[in-house]
Amino acid sequence: MPVFSLLALVVMLVLVGVGIVLGAEAVVLTFALVAAGVLGGVVVPLMFDFVAGRVRRWLGAPLEGAKRRELPHV
Repeated sequence: MPVFSLLALVVMLVLVGVGIVLGAEAVVLTFALVAAGVLGGVVVPLMFDFVAGRVRRWLGAPLEGAKRRELPHV
């Protein structure tokens, strides 16, 4: 009987150890995903602002040229 108890104890300790490792891995992965989400949440609006500024400048270029033209003197 003591052999089976010892075997059960070893199996239990191995399973508990595996559970602790998997739990720690899940915590680290969660923190990494949250950090990436915060970083993606900061970078994406900055990229949209950059692209919107470029598009605004590109679309406004013909208007800028029209403003600079002088009318002929009559």
